[in-house]
Amino acid sequence: MEFHHYSVGSRTIVLGNGSEEDVLGVGTYQLRLHKGNKLLLQDALYALGVQCSLVSFVSLMRIGFSFSFCTNGLDLFYNGNLFSHATLKGDFIVLDLDNTYDNTSTTFVSYFDFNSESVNGMLDMTM
Repeated sequence: MEFHHYSVGSRTIVLGNGSEEDVLGVGTYQLRLHKGNKLLLQDALYALGVQCSLVSFVSLMRIGFSFSFCTNGLDLFYNGNLFSHATLKGDFIVLDLDNTYDNTSTTFVSYFDFNSESVNGMLDMTM
């Protein structure tokens, strides 16, 4: 995986509470999903104060994902195969991550394409 460091103060992001955080770099982040599949997020921004990651539905659709909504969240499909599940938690849909690995942050799926620079998707199916 690659990672490019940014100088402190050269780039910031605004969090949901209005505070700003320095972006420490940009790189590829691997999400290990509950079904054993992996989702690689390219051009992911890294900042210490971020408690969760956002992945847009739009970005996932652009690389071939489809979705089926159900009462407790949604199922993610790739090439017609069940890829993963995301659970409804409050007002967010949260990807079910494989907790046996070091996925320390929660990953939310959003239908907004906030910044295509930070949410390009790539996948690695290991079914």
